[in-house]
Amino acid sequence: MEIKSFLIKFENSLISNGFSPESARRHTLKIAKSLKETDKNKIHSMNSDDTVVKMADNYASRIKALSAREHVVENDQNTETISNKFSEAVESQKVADERSGTGTALAERDGNDENEADDEVDVKKSRKRGAKNDKRVTKTAHAVTQKIDSVKKKNKKVELTESGKRYYRKWLMSKGMLIFSGLIIAYIGVLLVYMLIALLISILVAFLVAVAAIGCIGTLAGLIYGIITLFSAVPEGIYEIGLALVIMAVTLAFSIAIYNLAVRVVPILWKRFTQYLHERRTYLRNRLNDVRTECNGK
Repeated sequence: MEIKSFLIKFENSLISNGFSPESARRHTLKIAKSLKETDKNKIHSMNSDDTVVKMADNYASRIKALSAREHVVENDQNTETISNKFSEAVESQKVADERSGTGTALAERDGNDENEADDEVDVKKSRKRGAKNDKRVTKTAHAVTQKIDSVKKKNKKVELTESGKRYYRKWLMSKGMLIFSGLIIAYIGVLLVYMLIALLISILVAFLVAVAAIGCIGTLAGLIYGIITLFSAVPEGIYEIGLALVIMAVTLAFSIAIYNLAVRVVPILWKRFTQYLHERRTYLRNRLNDVRTECNGK
């Protein structure tokens, strides 16, 4: 069976199973986009419309069950979910055919150039028509297929026992003033660093404005003077106009360099320093947890 004929019969079967014509067309297009080589070989090996109808019934029941479980409308299933459910329906139909004794061996792809050309054209049309529909995936359906890349480890505070509280208070009394003084100095240093970075950005922005203003004034003055001089001394006028263009090019180059420093390079220092502070804070928390653990063990 050709893939085009299979898709048409599959769509009609979905409509018979309660899908709206728009929803059936959308599911068929997404299936056409996600067909694998194994799925194409299985479709080519089909020789009965009943097999397509049974497969469509199996697929429709799986989609409806998934929609009822995840509270998602059949029309809003994403391409990945539709592809997976279609593959499951194909495998289920294969097992059913083998058990009933009516299944046939999978045929190899015949390599007919005309059929391959028709399949490629159908897939391209399906991609064009289904491109807009793929954007309507709901947040719930997206959450089902979304993968968690990483989970940050949270440092829990060690709970103190009754004896641990006494030793911990003694430790605070002996080391408390030193720790408090160190924290004050650290906070002042952090504030100064942030102020220096912000001041550097402000200075670069002010320098950018100054360079742009001086360059514009020099360029305009050179152009005006050169144009006026052209009427009395042509070589001198051309020289002045060329000098003005050079001033404009140098001003533009300096402005771009200063802008990149102020907007792209210096903020990296801010970000890296903030990351460093987070690492130090995590280190201090771990050290305090170690102290609390030692106090519990005494």
